[in-house]
Amino acid sequence: GKNVVTANKALLAHYGFELIKMARENDVCISFEASCAGAIPIISVLTEQLACDKIDAMYGIVNGTCNYILTAMSQQNHTYSEALAIAQQRGMAEADPSLDVTGHDSAHKLAILAALAFGQRIDLEKIYVEGIDNLHPQDIQYGKELGYVIKLLAVARRQGDALSLRVHPAFISTLHPLAWVSGPFNAISIYAENAGHLMFYGRGAGVPATAAAVVGDIASIALGNAQRKFDKLQLWPDQNEPAEQLDIGTIRCRYYVRLQVEDRPGVFAQVARILGDRQISISSLLQHESAPGRTDGVPVVITTYDALEANVRAAIAEINQLEVTKAPCVCIRMVAEHPEKAGS
Repeated sequence: GKNVVTANKALLAHYGFELIKMARENDVCISFEASCAGAIPIISVLTEQLACDKIDAMYGIVNGTCNYILTAMSQQNHTYSEALAIAQQRGMAEADPSLDVTGHDSAHKLAILAALAFGQRIDLEKIYVEGIDNLHPQDIQYGKELGYVIKLLAVARRQGDALSLRVHPAFISTLHPLAWVSGPFNAISIYAENAGHLMFYGRGAGVPATAAAVVGDIASIALGNAQRKFDKLQLWPDQNEPAEQLDIGTIRCRYYVRLQVEDRPGVFAQVARILGDRQISISSLLQHESAPGRTDGVPVVITTYDALEANVRAAIAEINQLEVTKAPCVCIRMVAEHPEKAGS
């Protein structure tokens, strides 16, 4: 058999278990540093420096195309279509960007990283995925007024003995460590039991960045380091049991909800009742004065305290059915910085 170096994250996310098992049976190894974050040596970190630590959570901006588009929408007030066109003109987006903008490229990378971070076999099909292609500049602007920036996040965290794995747009505070990651750059925050909070930043794509990672893998194979890790570490998918992956409905976080409702007395009371019935508490409310004679409703932005996703979905479905609702609600998750354990 031959040792293999690959940057193909889709191949590994879908068939990593079978390929790694086949490599082991043939006394060779597979190296894939370039598959997840370009020049950022995140695979090496997980299989070397943090191999003996317990990782509690991982938050990543792992798709440069999406981050470039969201940066243009946030900083230059472009629409999604305008930002995508600019990204394509500058070589930051494919002619068919669907794999990137729907979040599936990030999900492929999350599946690979989570398998190594938690030492469990990940089912790609059970990762919740939501892209950026339906985001509206209006919501990004309201988020800025409230002190937040929008990012496409890949999130992996422990919840008891199970794992919560998801990819979706999220509002994060402008003070969050990932908030300043702009343009085509990637960044990954890891929260480990002993090492504490670690953040890795760099170019996540491009020929030079990918080539640097590929050459590094070749050198590791030539020196025998890759084979030793492959043989000795118990992190690889073929050596571990399938993870218990939680449904998106089980997560708890804060939410940004934009309503489009009639501007008349009693409307907010109806909305507040529905939220209260689902144990959803309101943290803030934002409403601008509406133009006289407006008939399409007025936007009202609510942010919540931590709430159960299943309850939020049920509440939004009920609000959408109200006679006073003029357009479907927009809901975006709000992700706070992960807490470090005492003593980290």
